[in-house]
Amino acid sequence: MISVDGSYTNETVLKKLPANTILIGRIRKDCSLYLPPEPPTSGKGRKKSLWRIAANSGANPPVR
Repeated sequence: MISVDGSYTNETVLKKLPANTILIGRIRKDCSLYLPPEPPTSGKGRKKSLWRIAANSGANPPVR
C-alpha cells in the first residue's frame, strides 16, 4: 500500500504499478475511471475496444 501526493496520481504512475499494489492518492474531481476491455471469448469477429466505467458520481459525463 502506497500513499502519494496528488501529483503522482496520473496515468504514467498508475500504469507502472506492480501487481497487487494499492495506491492511495487524490484525483481530480472531474475524472472518470475506466476498466480495460474484457479479454475476447473467441477468436472470431471484431475485437472489443470499449472500456467500461469503473466509477462515476454521475455529476459529470465521462470523458475519453
